[in-house]
This record gives sequence, C-alpha cells and structure tokens, in this order.
Amino acid sequence: MKNLFKKISGKKGFTLTEVLVGISILTVAIVSATNLLVTIVQSNKNNVKTLQAYYYAQEGIEAVRNIRDTNWLHNQNWLINEKIWGSGFEVPKDSSKVNMYEIESKKVFSMNGSEQDGIDQMQGYAPWKVSSLTDKSSATSNEDGLKRVIYVYPYECVKVDLEVNCSDYARIVSRVFWTDGGSEKDVKLNEIFTNWKGGAL
Repeated sequence: MKNLFKKISGKKGFTLTEVLVGISILTVAIVSATNLLVTIVQSNKNNVKTLQAYYYAQEGIEAVRNIRDTNWLHNQNWLINEKIWGSGFEVPKDSSKVNMYEIESKKVFSMNGSEQDGIDQMQGYAPWKVSSLTDKSSATSNEDGLKRVIYVYPYECVKVDLEVNCSDYARIVSRVFWTDGGSEKDVKLNEIFTNWKGGAL
C-alpha cells in the first residue's frame, strides 16, 4: 500500500502556469468564434436591409414610370396630374433646383365590389399617391424603417435636332435611407425619363 501511494504521489501533474495558459488559449478561441458569429449575423442583417432598400428604391422608379404612362393614356401632362395622382411631379425650371416627393401606395379596388363601379371612381383609387416634401427628413418610414424620397431634377439633354425639347426630359432619383447604429445609410437609383408622347428621343 505504501509503494502504491509513492507511485501515485510521484506522478507529475499540470502546473498552475500550464493550466492558466490552457484556459487563456481556450478563452481566446471561444471569444474569437463568438465575435466571428456576431459579425456574420450583423453582416447578413445589413445585406438584407440593403436588398430591401434596393427593391424599395426600384419600386419608386417604377412608380414614376407608371405615373408618366398613365398620365399619357389620360391625355394629361406627362408628370403632372393632380386629379388622379395627388400633387403630381413637376420638373424644376431652374437647372440648379430639385423637387422632392414621397410616393405612397393606395388601394386600387374594393375587395367587396360595392364601391368602385366605373373608371371615374377608380381614378380616385390610383395605385400611387404623390405628396410634395420640403426636405428628406419629412419622409415617413415604412414598416422596415426605410424612408424613400423621389428627387426630380431637370435634365440637360443634347439637342441632336430641332425636334428635341429638353423640357421633355427629367432625371429621377429614387433614394431610400435608414439609420443603422447611429449612422445613416442609403441606396440611390437614377433614371432619365422622357415625354415619349411629346416626341422626345
């Protein structure tokens, strides 16, 4: 029994320094893995938000195109139609100016079929509602916290012949912005629109 005790007590174990080094290495590995996981989750969240903002901005461009084409079909000014679209869009006369608007979706048809019976009544339920903004901060957020502002700029076109009227051109910018961790992020899409009814190239 005494010999057995001597054999057991004679075995070497880990020193305190080795234990502390091992714990330190394990701690660094766990913290690094956790930070990597948090970074991946945050990056994925930012990518999803940016993708949502891109589609929201694209919807703004498509809304302006829809307004232009519908106004054309109703023999209205290509970007301005207060009867159907609310305040409508207007291209600034001064090339240094910009007009700002907000686009909101509207109900198109009544689900119970009892309200809208004719085209005149349906016009009041156009798919888009346009409101003029004084600055971007007055834009309202959607359910995802995204704000969208439509900017209408004059566009300096190149006159290739006398038929082209530069007033039939406009540069539309659909900007979506949101706040992430105290910093503002945004997505912008640009498109040049023409009054194709008026013969612009």
